[in-house]
Amino acid sequence: MSADQTIAAGSYVRVRDEDWLVTGVDETENDGLALTCTGASALVQDERAVFLTELDKPTVLHPKDTQFTDDHSSHYTNARLYLEAVMRRAALPRSEKGLALTDRFLLDALDYQQRPAQMALANLRPRLLIADVVGLGKTLEIGLLLAELIRRGRGDRILVVVPQQILDQFQRELWTRFSIPLLRMDTDGIARVQQQLPAGRNPFEFHQRIIISVDTLKSDRWERHLKKVSWDAVVFDESHNLIGGSGGRNLRRRLARLVAGTTEALIFASATPHPGKDRDFAELIDMLDPTRIVDRDDYDPDDVADLIIRRTKVDPEVKQGLAKRKGTQWAERGAAKGLEVAASEAEEAVIEELAATWLRPEQVRKAAGHLFAHTLLKSFFSSPAALAQTVKERQKQARPEEADALKRLADLNAKITEPAKLAALIEHLRAIGIGKNSDERVVIFSERHQTLDWLQTEIRAAFGMDKGLHGNENTGQVRTLRGTTPDKEAVEIIEDFGLGGSNLRVLITGDIASEGVNLHRQCHQLIHWDLPWSLIRIEQRNGRIDRYGQTRSPEFAALMLRSVNAPNWDESRVAKTLVRKEAAAVTTLGSVEAELSHNNAAVEEDRLTRDLLIEQKDPETAVAPPATPLGGLGLRLLGDFNPVSETPSPEKATLPGLFADTAAFVQAALANPAVKRQLGVALTADDDLHLTDLPDDLLQRITRILPPRYVKDQDLTRRMFLTSNKKRALASLQRAQEQGTSAWPDLSYLSDLHPVVEWLTDRAILAMGRDRAPIVYADVPGPVWCIEGLYTNGLGQSAVVEWMAVSRHEDGHLEVHDLVEVLRESGVDERLQNRSRTTEPAVLDALREGLPEALDAARDFLDDARDEWRRDLADAITKSERQVAQWEAEVISGLEDLVARRRSDEERTRETAKAQRGMIRALDVGGEPLLRVVAALLPRH
Repeated sequence: MSADQTIAAGSYVRVRDEDWLVTGVDETENDGLALTCTGASALVQDERAVFLTELDKPTVLHPKDTQFTDDHSSHYTNARLYLEAVMRRAALPRSEKGLALTDRFLLDALDYQQRPAQMALANLRPRLLIADVVGLGKTLEIGLLLAELIRRGRGDRILVVVPQQILDQFQRELWTRFSIPLLRMDTDGIARVQQQLPAGRNPFEFHQRIIISVDTLKSDRWERHLKKVSWDAVVFDESHNLIGGSGGRNLRRRLARLVAGTTEALIFASATPHPGKDRDFAELIDMLDPTRIVDRDDYDPDDVADLIIRRTKVDPEVKQGLAKRKGTQWAERGAAKGLEVAASEAEEAVIEELAATWLRPEQVRKAAGHLFAHTLLKSFFSSPAALAQTVKERQKQARPEEADALKRLADLNAKITEPAKLAALIEHLRAIGIGKNSDERVVIFSERHQTLDWLQTEIRAAFGMDKGLHGNENTGQVRTLRGTTPDKEAVEIIEDFGLGGSNLRVLITGDIASEGVNLHRQCHQLIHWDLPWSLIRIEQRNGRIDRYGQTRSPEFAALMLRSVNAPNWDESRVAKTLVRKEAAAVTTLGSVEAELSHNNAAVEEDRLTRDLLIEQKDPETAVAPPATPLGGLGLRLLGDFNPVSETPSPEKATLPGLFADTAAFVQAALANPAVKRQLGVALTADDDLHLTDLPDDLLQRITRILPPRYVKDQDLTRRMFLTSNKKRALASLQRAQEQGTSAWPDLSYLSDLHPVVEWLTDRAILAMGRDRAPIVYADVPGPVWCIEGLYTNGLGQSAVVEWMAVSRHEDGHLEVHDLVEVLRESGVDERLQNRSRTTEPAVLDALREGLPEALDAARDFLDDARDEWRRDLADAITKSERQVAQWEAEVISGLEDLVARRRSDEERTRETAKAQRGMIRALDVGGEPLLRVVAALLPRH
């Protein structure tokens, strides 16, 4: 492509004899640039299309051919809207390190939640593991980081991968708080996508921003599609599920590695990122930066410090931020109660049988004997139904010598007709206010599926609670949630539990709900019916209601069966220690992982099972941290690993613009007669916006992406309610949660990224027309050429952007000043009177004749800015290239020491290093700049 054919977002191009506004630019492997465009000429007005520069040969309009045109609108509204729109459409450059949008969304301005975005943007490539403990607001941190990338033109194509049970929750948070619409590809979403696309089309090419579950993504059907696409940003929530283990995790890891290699920005999030082995944890680091770790069994925290951030509730910055909110956003944790219950006579008989037959030292020391002994014991602690199922399954494969013992155990278990813990549970539920006609809610955790159903039946009967519409348990006041619950039903249960307008009062769930799920909106009571032998799992459960946004003190209770005849094996013996230790660790250290030096619940439970059953250790000793904890990485990572906490608050970017804020821009844009002809605009009694008669191109930006139920409930195909008032937007969110039947609010907040704002931005640019710039008469001594200058890097990203005002000094030479400052000083605002004059031909000729010289002056100024940026970038590029070279040399040196050295290992190492060098060098600025004339200022007097 020649020098005068440089294309960037905001350029006008002519393709196939029609005019188009370029809104996005992506590089392809073989077909040049892929231009995402909006139609500008009459035949293709508002149509959206993608053109490949090698196939369609677009013609770019050169800045020297710009036609200056008079603006006769009142107060130069059209010109001001155009200038504002051009500045909004232009991506913030990589040279801008400050955060641009921290105060423009529905979230509190907390430094600790802004740190991940600050860290990611400071790196050459925004790749980061957000490892904050449960409840600190990782979803908000992810949303803020994605928003910053979008504003920089580095977030057009986004893939978000989350566990199935939080698809709706994550999608809703990013839309309601950040105005980022993600297409949800669950079972229903996939069916809709298939209906929209021709057979064989790649859905990941057709849709720009997608949210999908990790288990859906890992299926073979998606792999071939993923291989053909690249992304600007990829997010993996609960990323610990990508590493360690086998089977499903291997498939997840393979897909994660695939997309990690096709994206610039990669964000992992997990409260439990370290699986207990440094080697497994290195898998995550390797996906973030494959040239960072030489030996996966031996690396130092300092090697990965810029790739990880982890804070606990006791982190000074977190404590300070929460203190400013005066406790309204995260109430102090209440005491954890241990409810000890004396075993009944029938239960005593079962536990004595377990102790005499299955828990004897010689029995548990047999191969895997401790595992089955543990299963029997935990099933008994759970419920007669759970123990009966465990025994039944074992009888199918029992050895002859086991058969009699299993039958004897089954017979004793069948005699338990009134489990002692059940009466204590009902009593506690009444004590905390649970009832048929009460608004109080509670979540009850259990480890066994059979127990969930049994508890549902018993609690419903004890309180006379509603079984649901037409006896449908899925709509009743007591509901169960487990790993086998259908996706759609699970989403509805979780949403209903957070809605004040729902009748759901008691949620009984397994540990499927212990990761990522928000249960704190209407609930501050949690009960452990049976406790996992894992401090980590207990903390994860408690974190469902003990988290940022909890306004009432979260309270916890654990039921514990106490035995007189077999005290060494009663439930309270271990449970009391677990409850106390978890509470102490969270209060003093911020997390239990900081004490254990790892956060793998399965590893912890296996160790504890062995210590209690085989070694017969005292619970206090067994629950204590292991004598040989992980090395330096685990200890440092799982305390506080916050490399930027001691720095000042994140720097804020200065955004170019003419209007005071987004609300002022929207108000002026909606008052434009051309927009009024396309869109119905009215004000509500609260001065919020009521939009009707939505045009098709605006509808497509919203209704095709957001959930059909939300679109239908809010009638978004016909109307939309918007507000720029944060208090009313937050009140709408709260109203939906407390009174409504849907967690999606009826009032949408007008953030900078809202599709309506983007649509109005495009309208303002299109209204000016191709190759035209407005003339504004203002308080300037002579002509001023207003010029945008842009240099891109090898990735097509805006590296250097300058807004320049070029004017002639009184001595005759041209000088360049900051355009936004000149516009402000010359009075270009809503008070500027427009006399609707027609510029004389001689003046127009002078503007055109002086334009080439003005463009040359702007080019020189832009080149100086580019050189300064390259000097700043040079050290970072050199450092990164040295790091890659050192990694390559050390890995190959290590391969030479291996007896079974394979040539393929060396080739793969060199290919990885080569690819990393290519990515690093692509960040440098190259080629010709884009210069665009956006306006001319002439003296008013």
